[in-house]
Amino acid sequence: MSTYRSFGTFTTLWSTAQRLSPVCNQAKPVAARCAVRCMVTKTTPVKDGNTVESRAFIHERDSGEVVLSYLEDDTLARGPAVIGWLKRGCSVTPANFEDNKEFIRFFQKVVGDNIVDDEDHKYLAQMIDVGWMHVNDPRNPPYQNRIAEHEDILGSVRVAEGKMVPGTYEPMPVHRVVSPKGLMRLQPFLHDRLLRAYSEI
Repeated sequence: MSTYRSFGTFTTLWSTAQRLSPVCNQAKPVAARCAVRCMVTKTTPVKDGNTVESRAFIHERDSGEVVLSYLEDDTLARGPAVIGWLKRGCSVTPANFEDNKEFIRFFQKVVGDNIVDDEDHKYLAQMIDVGWMHVNDPRNPPYQNRIAEHEDILGSVRVAEGKMVPGTYEPMPVHRVVSPKGLMRLQPFLHDRLLRAYSEI
């Protein structure tokens, strides 16, 4: 009788625990359940071996979602502030990455709106004088007097009389956010303008 009462008490406690912890009710191995239940949001800088820092962060969320963002604060990494998602683990490679189209539209607009004010590109425009000037992704700079790979070109802007023409920037449709060379980068001026644009939405 005493044994029965003890078993009944255990059954009641277990049923209560199941109601209070819905994660434990999922049909997953014990190890997987513990991993989901015990996971905490973790933020780490992106490190991909390149000498130029990407200034991006990996956010491992308690939901199991792993996102890339240029914002260190995970609570602000939403919508266009999400560069994309990592499918498995934290490896930033083309095969493990899904880009966020909303981010691509947003950052390209920021580049288009601000490129004519960038001092580095003003200098390059003076050297070109007339024609179209590529805006390169710094993650894989081309050799001197060479054109960058298409996947490493953010876009192009028209130059006339040594100056960039406002409103003429055109995004490169085949630019890759993540390539075998790593995560995309922006020149410091454009990166700062992107962060400013995030603060205004």
